[in-house]
Amino acid sequence: MKKNVLFFFFVILFPLVAYSSGNDAVANPAAVVEEGDVRFTVLTPRVIRMEWDSLHRFTDERSFIVINRNLPVPEFKKIIRGGKLTIRTDELELTYKLNTGKFSKENLEIKYLNKKRAFTWNLSVTQKQNLKGTARTLDRMDGTTFIKRNEPRHELQLEDGILSRDGWTLIDDSSGLLFDNSDFSWVKERENRTVQDLSLIHISEPTRQAEISYAVFCLKKKKQK
Repeated sequence: MKKNVLFFFFVILFPLVAYSSGNDAVANPAAVVEEGDVRFTVLTPRVIRMEWDSLHRFTDERSFIVINRNLPVPEFKKIIRGGKLTIRTDELELTYKLNTGKFSKENLEIKYLNKKRAFTWNLSVTQKQNLKGTARTLDRMDGTTFIKRNEPRHELQLEDGILSRDGWTLIDDSSGLLFDNSDFSWVKERENRTVQDLSLIHISEPTRQAEISYAVFCLKKKKQK
């Protein structure tokens, strides 16, 4: 999926980002929960951004994957009890064991609160029903078969996409490139490469809700006239 995302941003979204103004990458402070070396941003009732940085230098810049975090703040509750932080929206409940460092299957989990389609996610859970993404190119393809002289034929292999029947998709932006804040934005590497920058998208309807949830923060906000 990474190659497809990079191609999409260079060809489609990079011109928009390069000429955009404002600071939509910075989330509304009311949506942010920061405790020590972790920060959580409730972007929508279905989307939670999760950051760990031992240096406490959290990223508010645009990335290749996310250029808009300044969204209407959804209703949520923050509870600290028994050494655990809980963030609860109408759809999701996130629990993190405070002062335990980098995110792992032992200290972080997210539950979907709908009893009919309940699931519990952590970093050890893998997707089994991903609906796949697109192919970067169809060059030398005959239908779904790759054909090239003196090379063995093989079937088209699609990378994972954001749509899944599992009920969730995880976007890992930890090592993704960022855009700088110059007049004509250009790409740069992250200063700290040991961070975790994850976004979990809850999907109740895989053919629709994932696209809606992802689009709200990967596309440029429309200017008000």
